[in-house]
Amino acid sequence: CDMQPFGADYGGLLEGSRVRLARHRPVDGDRFWATAMDPFVGRITTVLGPRGVDTKGCPLVAVAADDGEFDWRVRDLEVVDSDAVDAQHTVTLRAGFAGDPRVFEGTVSTESPLSALRDGCAGKASRGASLRIVLEDDLETVVFLAHADVDLVLAVRAPDGTVTCADDVDARDPVISGTAARGAYEIWVGGYDDDTDGARFLLGISEKLTVVAGDLEGQPAVELGDTRARPVARPRDADDARGVE
Repeated sequence: CDMQPFGADYGGLLEGSRVRLARHRPVDGDRFWATAMDPFVGRITTVLGPRGVDTKGCPLVAVAADDGEFDWRVRDLEVVDSDAVDAQHTVTLRAGFAGDPRVFEGTVSTESPLSALRDGCAGKASRGASLRIVLEDDLETVVFLAHADVDLVLAVRAPDGTVTCADDVDARDPVISGTAARGAYEIWVGGYDDDTDGARFLLGISEKLTVVAGDLEGQPAVELGDTRARPVARPRDADDARGVE
């Protein structure tokens, strides 16, 4: 930061660069953030072009994911590989959401080790998250859990980038529980070994600590798409991008 609009260093980001969006870190207490940006956290997208600098002199870019509506600080963007894949399905929830536990059904993919998200995470999953959940409220209690006839693993990336992994918690089913701040959470359901590839799984989210993985059986479930086939947002004409002051 502390740069001038002319000659600002954009870290090599050009139109078409692929990045993962992240929440802005404060600079002298200034986050330069709008709550409407929360659902885009964690998205993989492409850069439309430069947007100058903000009041703290931090270089900004427009991105395709939000159609150029918001300005994103370059310092908080993560450049991703050409084969990085975005989550296929996004759901928005508020505290006290109906249909608790909310259940999703998908297929295990073992194309990428979860240790790529955090050292020590067991098993493999799809490169793109199985599901992105956007919480519009802080939750005092949240439980992520998965169930299948095979040995599953689970990983959750919080809005601050922290990754939590789980393996055998409820028998062979993985469970992650705790509090959750508002924002976007990316969830990977994978298998402990390659033999689990193609197996069907149930993924649940609940505000009840009494919910166990077996409870997901027989519940109405939303079908998740194939994360391996997820198209990434492509650049459009930067002249059409809409900025915010």
